[in-house]
Amino acid sequence: RNENASPNERRDSLQPRILIPGFSTLNDLADTLCHAFGWTAEESHCFTSEDGQPLSLDGTMRICDMLRHAGRPMNWKYDMADQWMHVVELTKIRTMPYTFRHPMCADGERACPPEGCGGASSYRALLRHLAAKSMPGRGVELRTLRSCPNIQYHPFDPEYFSISFANARLKDRFMVHDLT
Repeated sequence: RNENASPNERRDSLQPRILIPGFSTLNDLADTLCHAFGWTAEESHCFTSEDGQPLSLDGTMRICDMLRHAGRPMNWKYDMADQWMHVVELTKIRTMPYTFRHPMCADGERACPPEGCGGASSYRALLRHLAAKSMPGRGVELRTLRSCPNIQYHPFDPEYFSISFANARLKDRFMVHDLT
């Protein structure tokens, strides 16, 4: 859930549902979120507990050790310049088959904001700009948008979300190969 949005916009913000093995670390979770969103994972980021305490990204903190009960949130800030704030919440603990070894996207809505677009307020301005078909300067903005690394289709459609694109990025990132 994107916390940069106003209360009225939050219901329309992107809300991917990710399945991730419990033995994964916070670093794995950050990589999973970035790749599911289509971001490069090259920007600085941090996790904090629901009370604002920083959580260690040293690679030893496993998700199963932190999020033990459904409904317990933590915060994830990505790209300290753009200030993308997200609430990560455990919704369910499942027993998964032994073959489940990598994260996957189970559901989602709406396109992720383009990485490097300037944060939530700039993204809202970009959406208004794209909606105004006759607005002067639109071509310049669209050229800028096409240069964003996570835009894989043209023209950019903020309502479009592809689970198959998200899962392909996750599979590529976590180098999952069928050994059969």
